[in-house]
Amino acid sequence: MDVILLHGIWTRGWELYLLKRRLERAGLRASIFSYPSISKSFSENVQNLARFIEASGAKRVSLVGHSYGGLIVCGLVRAMAEGSIKTDVSIEKCIFIGSPLQGSSLARRLSNLLIVKMVTGKSLSCLKRGCTIPAGIVQTAMIAGVLNLGLGMFFIKGPGDGMVALADTQAPWINHHFVVCASHLGLLLSKKTSRICMDFLV
Repeated sequence: MDVILLHGIWTRGWELYLLKRRLERAGLRASIFSYPSISKSFSENVQNLARFIEASGAKRVSLVGHSYGGLIVCGLVRAMAEGSIKTDVSIEKCIFIGSPLQGSSLARRLSNLLIVKMVTGKSLSCLKRGCTIPAGIVQTAMIAGVLNLGLGMFFIKGPGDGMVALADTQAPWINHHFVVCASHLGLLLSKKTSRICMDFLV
């Protein structure tokens, strides 16, 4: 099984290498899709993800998206279901790690600040609204953090991972929802996160 991992905003994928290595040790073929999260729009990055998968030559893939990367994953699955992106590749399973599928309550609360608009760029509108896919077309799992340490810890209401509130991750169409005691970035370093991913994908 081929697995493609997507990072969130402000990075280019370096934080995914430990998870990638663990998945490879479990016998999965893993690669990282690096994309410009701030300078390119949501739809542009969805299209580029589709091209990346086509170029890989894989016919069956699973996708793992951290934070905003999970919204890009969601956008691709939705576009394929609606027919706006046509491909022979089959998306088998999707894992979302700390992704604000219901929209980021933190982004909505701070979106009027100039500095927030500057550092989120073209990703802000999607972060505020979130993304959905039709239920049942792909197997899905969410891994959410509840160690509220991060830039948003003073603004998140209720449990969260320091950047994304737990409530932001709870979409009704998700098949499995797991909670890990980790921060937003810590989710990617957690052995529990890796184990959940391996058990779900293998």
